[in-house]
Amino acid sequence: MGDLKYCSELMILIEAKLEVLIGDHATMLGLSEEKLNDLNFGRIEKFKLTELESIARRAGIQLQ
Repeated sequence: MGDLKYCSELMILIEAKLEVLIGDHATMLGLSEEKLNDLNFGRIEKFKLTELESIARRAGIQLQ
C-alpha cells in the first residue's frame, strides 16, 4: 500500500509541474501521447513506480 501512496504523490507532483511547463510535455518527458493522457487522467495502474520516478526526474522534480 505504501508504494501506491508514493505513486499517487509522484503523479500529483508531475501533474503540477506540467501545468507550469511550456512546450510539448510528451516529448520533453519521453512519453507517448497515450502515456501522457494516462498521467493527466491519474491512471495510476498504467505506471510502475520506477517509471514514475524517471518521469518525475525528467520533469525536474527532486525525489527524496
